[in-house]
Amino acid sequence: MQNGAPCEKIAETYAKNGIFRMHDPIEQQRRNFIAWLTHPKKSMLSVATKAGISEAGLRQYKNGNTRDLKLENKLKIAEAYGLPIEEIFGAVKPSGHTPARTAPEESAQQTQSPHTAPVFGRAERGRLFMTTYPVGYIEVTAQMALTGDIFAVRMPNTDMMPRIRMREILLADPNDPVGAGDEAVVVDTDGEIHIMRCFENSPGRGFTGGCYADPVQKITIADANITKIARVVNILING
Repeated sequence: MQNGAPCEKIAETYAKNGIFRMHDPIEQQRRNFIAWLTHPKKSMLSVATKAGISEAGLRQYKNGNTRDLKLENKLKIAEAYGLPIEEIFGAVKPSGHTPARTAPEESAQQTQSPHTAPVFGRAERGRLFMTTYPVGYIEVTAQMALTGDIFAVRMPNTDMMPRIRMREILLADPNDPVGAGDEAVVVDTDGEIHIMRCFENSPGRGFTGGCYADPVQKITIADANITKIARVVNILING
């Protein structure tokens, strides 16, 4: 490798901080983040502002003064730039879990820890669209006894205030029946994710729901235009 290469400079920084370890995945994520910042160059202020997180905390992470960045904040950065979290940080898994070695074609749900849920969805101008692969993983308690089908999405707007705040993480179970009064995640055939309170959900009549911010408005999605309906089983307060 030539002198002055980005990876060399990053390695030198960690050596000075006294915390660089060659096979440390947490440090590797930080190195990936720094490399992403430099191509093209991005300021700490611009990234923090765009993602809605603390610039000081982000700077502490970049400089190696903190061990790791919260998974919530990594997800915010990935969402803000419309990128998979792995493109910025590399493989990101919650600490304390050792990922199993799997073939590339295996689904993301097969590779996740029993105590994590995959987060799907790309936010665009207050709307949320389904992604083919998870944008990250959210750590959950063991007591929740998650099934392999449960997934998570992040609330992209204030439509469900005050019950659900913007950027809070919702866990949704497609195997749990959705009835009147339940909050639900509905994915339509265009890939848009709708987060609504259910008014009616019945075969032949489709799904009719609304939001708390505008209780008068009702939205109906026909059966033929629905690819997935999942009941919101938990709301994780944004960290």
